[in-house]
Amino acid sequence: MQAILLTPGPVSTRTAVNTAGPRFLRGSISNQQFQHACFALQNANLGYIASTEKSTGTPGTKAFIKKQPQAALEHIIIQGLCTADEYNNRYITKAPKCISQKLCVELIAGGHVTSDQFKERDDLKPAKVHFQGR
Repeated sequence: MQAILLTPGPVSTRTAVNTAGPRFLRGSISNQQFQHACFALQNANLGYIASTEKSTGTPGTKAFIKKQPQAALEHIIIQGLCTADEYNNRYITKAPKCISQKLCVELIAGGHVTSDQFKERDDLKPAKVHFQGR
């Protein structure tokens, strides 16, 4: 769970955790572990899971949308997963490139995040997307 919270940016995916998360956990998180941790974080009121759908109708990427630092502060302290400063610093850090342009645009289009939260990303351009809501 800590790895998801400490992955840079407001969104975490399994790939992001494995490539840009805390060094001691990089490359070691399975899809099942990621999903289990996302559900636990959602139950702890630290964010929620957003899923996309491929154009073929099959499930796409699952992403964990982190709560804004101000809203998550109390829950982070109670859970003891990281410090408020660690969470805030990682939340406001530029999202890693492994979170694809398409996923970023889908999450913005779905109202999960704002374009301001990805303003540091120079690869985001408007695109037509298909999104299945929360």
